[in-house]
Amino acid sequence: MIRLMFNPWSDLSDKITLYFHILSKIFEISSDKKKHVRQLILIAVLALYVAFIHARGIKDRGIADSENLSIDTLHENSDFHGDTMMQRSLDQYISAGWENDLYFHHDFYFTNGFQLDVFHTKLLRSPIMAVLMPTGNNNEGHTYTGLQLRQEIFTPKDLAADSISAGDHPYAATLSLTQVAVNIMPEKLMRIVTGLRLGIMGPASLGFRTQELAHRISNPSRPPQGWKYQLQNDVIVNYEVLVEKGIIKNDLFIVGGVGSGRLGTLHSDLEGGLWFMLDPGDRYFNKIGPRGGPGLQFGFHFSTTARYVLYDATLQGGIFNKTSPYALSTAELVRWIGILHMSATLELWQHQLEFYTRMATPRFQSAVPHGWIGIAYRYWF
Repeated sequence: MIRLMFNPWSDLSDKITLYFHILSKIFEISSDKKKHVRQLILIAVLALYVAFIHARGIKDRGIADSENLSIDTLHENSDFHGDTMMQRSLDQYISAGWENDLYFHHDFYFTNGFQLDVFHTKLLRSPIMAVLMPTGNNNEGHTYTGLQLRQEIFTPKDLAADSISAGDHPYAATLSLTQVAVNIMPEKLMRIVTGLRLGIMGPASLGFRTQELAHRISNPSRPPQGWKYQLQNDVIVNYEVLVEKGIIKNDLFIVGGVGSGRLGTLHSDLEGGLWFMLDPGDRYFNKIGPRGGPGLQFGFHFSTTARYVLYDATLQGGIFNKTSPYALSTAELVRWIGILHMSATLELWQHQLEFYTRMATPRFQSAVPHGWIGIAYRYWF
């Protein structure tokens, strides 16, 4: 994350205007899917260039990190927001995010998602922490924990068809609550994230109601017709582990590796790859809170991974309930999937706004590549 040192009331509007001018290109509607990909690549290059130039400027001018500034100096700086912002660690936050495939002019496969996060120190007393890694007395570094409430909706290509679309994605939805533990080890440049996900898949997750409401508002002429054939109710119990390790690090950026695994009734798979992040000041491997201090901060993240799929209940149906009217067979799965993720963030004091996109290769035999965008707001306290 990059800190831009300037008077927020004189330069902030110009920086935000420039940033949103770049991001506005995301929402240009086009039926040319290749054009969408080209636009996203251009946006990523522009965002990376802006962030790198500002980071280089900060480094060349020798501006000290906020952690090294004295409290008196901060009080004298008219840009400083809040008397205690830099005197305490903000390791609690709430966030809300929304994902949709509207930018790619799609309305199928993974088509909509909502997520609400709450990270709070009191959740460290949860009994679920006993099964989240690292456990026992071997805990190193700093551990943070939170709850994630998430809904996901999946549909086939033809929403107007009032019948089963053989070979296509089944209608499916999930609603789950996950307790997540984030363990950061600065000395080892490592992050270990573990989570226990509990919930329900099927009509009880209210996917049909959510999409029906969305179409009444946005597209009343094209209501979905095939939800009667959705995957039926089944329980979600999933354990998830993600490990990130910094490989190359300097004053401006980090290049790292990532490996993850999921095991349970919803997803069972393995994933690994590489990522790049602009992160002057050692923020990522030190804390989950904001950098603090004056000025606008800009961040950029890029990752590419490969996933090997063992089981996907959103395609194959639940493990216990076999009464779904339609589901894909094991033979129809694509075992290897490529995933690309890009994100850009704006952060000011205790507030963060993130824009991101994810693109994936086909998940089943008759599928096409798919992508979606997301936006999330986070507030630290």
